[in-house]
Amino acid sequence: MRSFKEVLSSCGGAVRLGLMLESLRTEWAFLVSPALARRTRPVAYEEGVLIVSCSSPSAETALRMERRGILTALGRLGYPIKDIKAVRGGGYQERPIEVKVFSGSRAKRTVRTEPDPLAMERAEERLKQYVPDPEILRAMARAMALWSKSKGRGV
Repeated sequence: MRSFKEVLSSCGGAVRLGLMLESLRTEWAFLVSPALARRTRPVAYEEGVLIVSCSSPSAETALRMERRGILTALGRLGYPIKDIKAVRGGGYQERPIEVKVFSGSRAKRTVRTEPDPLAMERAEERLKQYVPDPEILRAMARAMALWSKSKGRGV
């Protein structure tokens, strides 16, 4: 059994980013004007870019106008933010902090759907004259049957 400290150190990057974003959310009102703080909210951080949700086009414009000053203040506070991206309204979903810890290898799960046997037969009949190889014929018939199943159509 691993200690909490070991688990935390193995996923430290995600945890640090989540804590940084939450800290930034609490300090946001002090970094921007109170009027802008009411209309904007940091929602994510991706590859050095702070994503800020804006409630209106005017808030988006105001954020862009104050961008340089905000980046300077963020740099002085030690945040590793290179740029700010403004998104309007609910166009950007806040993501909960997700920490995944895996021990060992993880097998990929594949879901294989089976086509309708009757649709497979019909597809094979349609393709027989064009495809002489039985393996290729079976594969193409399977693909046709699955496609028609996904579209709700018969072959």
